Amino acid sequence: MDNDETNYSTALDYKSLLTMATRTTSSA
Repeated sequence: MDNDETNYSTALDYKSLLTMATRTTSSA
């Protein structure tokens, strides 16, 4: 089962997305 691996990837993608959103808002 790669459930943990999938969750980790999802969390990583979400964190990256959140960071990009914050960066965009800050520079806007």
